[in-house]
Formats: sequence, C-alpha cells, structure tokens
Amino acid sequence: AVMAVAYAPPLRAMVSAEGSMVKEVSKVIVWDAASGEKRTEMTYGNLLCTVIFVPELHAIVSGDGTFMKDKESGRVVVWDIDTLEHHLKLKCAQPVTSVRYLADRRAIVSADRGNTVILWDAESGARRWEARTASMPWCLDAAPEIGAIVVGEANF
Repeated sequence: AVMAVAYAPPLRAMVSAEGSMVKEVSKVIVWDAASGEKRTEMTYGNLLCTVIFVPELHAIVSGDGTFMKDKESGRVVVWDIDTLEHHLKLKCAQPVTSVRYLADRRAIVSADRGNTVILWDAESGARRWEARTASMPWCLDAAPEIGAIVVGEANF
C-alpha cells in the first residue's frame, strides 16, 4: 500500500513510500512528474509512515516505525532526494506519525505514537525541544506567523 506521498516542485518529482505493516519494510520511489518514469528507488527496512520534501535542504524528510509489540520505535530520517542517501537519522521512542519542516527555525518537528512532539535542529539533529500531548499526535503543521506548532491528536 502507498503510505505517503510528497511533491518536489523545483525538481518536478514525486516521492512515494509503499509499505506493509506486516513485513515492516518500505520502498521509496522518486518519480519524474512529467513522464511518470522512475528516477530512483530503494528498499527501506522500516515502515515509512510520512514523507515531505524540503526544498531548503534539497531533501526528503520521513518518519518511520517498527510496530512489533514489545519493540516499537521510530525515526526521523533526512534523505538526499537525488541519491536517497541518509544525512540524518533521529531516534524516537515510538513510530513517527507526522513530520514538518520549520524554515524560519531551520528545524524539523516530529510527532510519534508515544504522545511526544519533538523539535530537531535540521543541521545537527540535536533535540531543541520536546513536549508531551494528552493523546497520540497524529498530524502537525506550522504557524510561523504566531510562532506555533499545530498538533492534531487522535484517540484510537
């Protein structure tokens, strides 16, 4: 199943993450938006839950997870969009549900199934800030005009 998609306008490319929770493996594919041809693809060892394109970093930022009962974990990964090489791997305690890039802060924000929202430095990967939510943070967005991160929580 396709778990996540993103569009990279300056590259006229689309990114898809296909995966299976049963196998906990994903395939990342970069497609040419005009022709529909595959530019590059790779198999990835965890289930990718979310992907975005960040033009300022010329990168894909993804959130992944392993869902084994006693070994749940997640990561935020920054990938070069041309080569699919990993620049940063940021460890989370639970599978990641959403990621966003905050250009004004040069930071990545992530949400995970452990009710945690984390602000990461986009260059070093250092944790700048962490907050707990009452229930699972399912989706995120940025509101830079008011200096806020908007979090949508789920109760399932």
